[in-house]
Amino acid sequence: MGGMVSDHNSLYRISQKQGFDMYGRATNINKIVCLTTTDYSEQLEFTIEPKFFNNLVGTHHLHGNGNVTVFDFLEKTKLK
Repeated sequence: MGGMVSDHNSLYRISQKQGFDMYGRATNINKIVCLTTTDYSEQLEFTIEPKFFNNLVGTHHLHGNGNVTVFDFLEKTKLK
């Protein structure tokens, strides 16, 4: 997970918010505020938390094609 997305004149880096015991607890969208050959800085714009369905514990991959944006998630379920 990770990558760059451009929107008009802004550039964003997609990253994962990690927990102590889990990779991919949420997805961060970071705006790149400085990118030169010698300097780099970014600021967190927002976080996609796994709260859009019941029993979700993480979000992982984000992808878009200009018309549709998708991402996958981790769901906690009990095996029978």
